[in-house]
Amino acid sequence: MSPNTNAPVAIFVYRRPAHLRAMLDTLVRCEGFSETPIFVFSDGAKGDHDRADVLAVRELLGGLGWRNLELILSPENRGLKRSICEGVSAIVSRYGQIIVLEDDLHLSPVALSYFNAALSKYATASRVWSIAGYMFDVPQLRQRETAFFLPFAYPWGWATWDRAWNQFDADEKLPHEGLSTNSFRHAFSVNGLSNYANMLKMARDGYIDSWYIRWYYKVFMEGGVSLFPPVTLVQNRGVSGGSGTHAGTLNP
Repeated sequence: MSPNTNAPVAIFVYRRPAHLRAMLDTLVRCEGFSETPIFVFSDGAKGDHDRADVLAVRELLGGLGWRNLELILSPENRGLKRSICEGVSAIVSRYGQIIVLEDDLHLSPVALSYFNAALSKYATASRVWSIAGYMFDVPQLRQRETAFFLPFAYPWGWATWDRAWNQFDADEKLPHEGLSTNSFRHAFSVNGLSNYANMLKMARDGYIDSWYIRWYYKVFMEGGVSLFPPVTLVQNRGVSGGSGTHAGTLNP
């Protein structure tokens, strides 16, 4: 696609219409929204207990009337890992790049401009695997005016290219050796930022089913980096309160 064309946005949703409405309100205020292809992947219900919520999400989506919107409505419950992996693969095969959002994120008005500028600038930089929209609140960075790289990846609003995503296999078997060494655990946990090494081990042993920790592991093992803004351009408003399907004691 043309480097001057806005990257498509893929939004993955399930059963939280209130969160989704709030997120969409921030998305439409973003610079470049009207020129951006928007794809919403709506996961299906698991059973009678969540069917009404899924239908409420789809009613909300059906009433948007956006000309740049395409809805992909799953008749079954695929779960977040399968939805993300299949959806991202479908979009990057068509457009070569993607911006990925979930239903509980709030975007800065400049978020899409940032993602698109970074996707264009680093399109052929093979060591750059992703563009992150979220950044932890670091006092020393608040006055910084430029983005920077970390050997890390983060799932709260991110972007990538087909050249990176096509190297990733979410079902690849994780090794039993090496994940418990002190040097690996320290580096993979970003020098103690959070216990990502333990999360990876739980994914390997089948306690959690996370696409993200496997994606980060792939980036890490390939010596890849992600671009991060100095202050966050994305906020997650769905982790607290227990509304997130995958948030919990094993997957903070």
